[in-house]
Amino acid sequence: MSARTRAPRLTYFVIGIAGGLVAGMGSIATWRTIEMGAEALTKGVDTLAGKITLGLAVATIVLALVTRKGQSEEPRTWPVICLLVSGIALTVIGGLGAAQVDAVYGDTRAADAERIATTLNQQGIKTTANDLLAQMDRVGTLHPGRGPWILLTGGVLVLVSAGAGLLWIRAWKRAAHPATDGESPQDGFDVAR
Repeated sequence: MSARTRAPRLTYFVIGIAGGLVAGMGSIATWRTIEMGAEALTKGVDTLAGKITLGLAVATIVLALVTRKGQSEEPRTWPVICLLVSGIALTVIGGLGAAQVDAVYGDTRAADAERIATTLNQQGIKTTANDLLAQMDRVGTLHPGRGPWILLTGGVLVLVSAGAGLLWIRAWKRAAHPATDGESPQDGFDVAR
């Protein structure tokens, strides 16, 4: 493999690894905080969406490693397409989380109320999680966290990596299979590789 073909491949590999790491950090960061006399933090992994994005972040890193592992001249298309799908999912979930769409968070109110009740009881204020749940919508203050924004950034990096990878594969295939008299160059992607 020549240095000319190695540099773009290394670039999209590094961007893919960085995107997976950033998405993983966003998945475990604080997604929102509820204040009600005390704070209850909702970490990404406290929600189903956060667990899914953490799995996608790990899968992204593995897929980026798979794209790099193939040292043969012919590039592998299927891991790059999987990176694209992972990047889309990470970006969509991060965007919905940043927009504070409740479907991303699920119903964490009971767990949040339990954490706040425990904190208040330790401070000498006697209350129960059920009392707090009844009051949460009226007096609770919701603050968005940084987690979804970090996740969104990681998703965009993965999308950039996949896009660069697909462009590099297309350029490689055009160079490897130049058009002859009267034939058109090969434009398609071979997913089987």
